[in-house]
Amino acid sequence: MFNFYDVIILTETWLTPDISDSELGFHGFQVIRLDRNPNNSSFLRGGGVLIAINNSIKYHPITLSTSNVEQIFALLSFNSNYLLVGGVYLPPHSPLPVVESHVASVEQIISSYKSVSVILCGDYNLPNVTWSSDELGLIATSDHNMVTTSIIDSFSYLNFFQHNFLPNSHGSILDLIFSNSNKVTSSTATESLVIPDPYHPPLHIIFPFQSDNVADNTHTYKDFKNANYSGISQFFNSFNWESTFSQYSIDGAASIFNEALLHSIELFVPTKIYKLPKFPLWTSPTLKNLILKKKRAHAVFKRTKLPCDYLAFSELRAKCKHTSKIDYQSYIRHTEYSLTHNPSSFWKYTKNLSKHNTLPSTLRWDTTTADNPRDSANCYLSTSIPCIIPLFLHLLIPLQIIDIRTNFLLIASLLLMMGNLHLTP
Repeated sequence: MFNFYDVIILTETWLTPDISDSELGFHGFQVIRLDRNPNNSSFLRGGGVLIAINNSIKYHPITLSTSNVEQIFALLSFNSNYLLVGGVYLPPHSPLPVVESHVASVEQIISSYKSVSVILCGDYNLPNVTWSSDELGLIATSDHNMVTTSIIDSFSYLNFFQHNFLPNSHGSILDLIFSNSNKVTSSTATESLVIPDPYHPPLHIIFPFQSDNVADNTHTYKDFKNANYSGISQFFNSFNWESTFSQYSIDGAASIFNEALLHSIELFVPTKIYKLPKFPLWTSPTLKNLILKKKRAHAVFKRTKLPCDYLAFSELRAKCKHTSKIDYQSYIRHTEYSLTHNPSSFWKYTKNLSKHNTLPSTLRWDTTTADNPRDSANCYLSTSIPCIIPLFLHLLIPLQIIDIRTNFLLIASLLLMMGNLHLTP
């Protein structure tokens, strides 16, 4: 029934060790699960989490150092890209040590697997928290008990967004969807494995995952702007070129000169390492400094748990959000001004994009699959949607359901310049 989806995540499975994976009916899926046990609960029944991953997807489960939380994580591989998927169940009135263990696990995993997309779904049982997100991250208000504060502070620090705003039949939101992407959307699912629980309506999540191969942008280069040209001049003047060239033919002399030139570059031109920026292009030096201070303050508070250290961290976090909004708005204004007054930079950018092949190796449309350029073109021509070649990777999760879609919009150069892809529902 669900073979055309990629991932199924369940919470509160109520599974026990005497029920095997083969009895669950997930044919064509690889199952990883954590049943309720004495390490993560004092109760014998209920609980449990499960992630079922389509056989077509490469993955490996994440090993955790903590065992007192009902949570599992897996790292999915899509070509050269990765998606970290997690499922968690926190029973009602979970004690603070359990919540802190969950938060610490998430922070540890994020630290170990940097620069990967993250989707974390689960039943958090926090009905008294009001969740929202802006373009910069998580916003939440609560009764400020230690349990909710621990989750809000940590996930805000990790720049997560919360994407489920659909209340259950009792008007509360218990199932939460956290991600480091602000492009995720959720809606009520039309299909589910079991009869929906009124407290936990099944959710359908659209996760925009870019599946084309991304080149490694870390490389070395020669920094000619900071070269020692005086040293290069002295190096070449140290040779008696007339005497040297007289011993060789024209080709031999050219070869000798070329070797000397390359050697001078090696000696007098510094080698630099280019790495992807750790901060967005619009981040000002002031904001970078505030972010570093916030990270240090957060580490101090995690170690001491003192109210004064939390206050220092909270103030820096507020300053970061305020400065981020100012920097981002300034960047948008500058971009809009450049498009109007210097359009050549825009066309230069789009010309550079055309030099790189961003088409996927495989295209799917309804029941048609194309894995070569000719079939891909025919697949495109047979559709009724002009100018769009979509690649749909569907994920269905009865309690938290993901639908990954990568759309290649051929005419949206402006969106590409802004670093986004257009997604169609």
